[in-house]
Amino acid sequence: MHALRNISRWALDRGLLREPKAGADRLIFSRARRISLMGSLLLCIAYIPLSVSLADDNSETLIVDDDFDKWDWIPIDFNQRRDGRKRIKEGRVLPFDHRGPLLRIADGFKLPSGRMLKDKEAYKGRSTLLEDTQVGLHHRYSSIIRPDTRYRWSVAVKGKGRFQFRAWVGANNPRSGKFRWLGFSNLIEVTASEDWMVHEGVFQLPELSAPGFLLPEKVSAAIVIDRSDRVAVDAFRVWQIK
Repeated sequence: MHALRNISRWALDRGLLREPKAGADRLIFSRARRISLMGSLLLCIAYIPLSVSLADDNSETLIVDDDFDKWDWIPIDFNQRRDGRKRIKEGRVLPFDHRGPLLRIADGFKLPSGRMLKDKEAYKGRSTLLEDTQVGLHHRYSSIIRPDTRYRWSVAVKGKGRFQFRAWVGANNPRSGKFRWLGFSNLIEVTASEDWMVHEGVFQLPELSAPGFLLPEKVSAAIVIDRSDRVAVDAFRVWQIK
């Protein structure tokens, strides 16, 4: 009977049963009302797993959370020096801030992540300015996208040109041991405007296949900004939808 009262209170709290008339200080039921109550409680019990199931279906896992608020100075390595000299020779901008033998990098990244923006230029706190570059492929966004899985995303951008989040989709042939690229699909593509604007959407990796080749469990992606574009980025987030 104690368990019955507890379930009854749970049902009352959720509006699934009505409180007895004013003046009653506790739930008192006749035999007939107990039978009616048991029927209602069975419905309540059936409702509980349904609610949990719906919650599980709508749950999401945050897999990208980049606000570009924290930056550090790190040594410029050999490859970055070589690539930097090549870009300057070609008349292209360097994709990072530098000071002597150091370059500035956003927290969580191991390779250049753009040039830092702050104060009025930033969306909130600090942001990154990307120009003629590719960010995150070999570390930050490496092996994070599952085929046949839906993702929700949000990003704040401003500037000139397009923000692109591109997947690098490769596959292996288990019999021959060969590897081949299957495609490079833009999962996100938005055009920046003069003022900061938050864009949102949902994506799923397109179906790409080749006879005898198997996709990995996860593929890598990167932010891509074309050579003629100049885009400031902040509050970039991606959630995996379960």
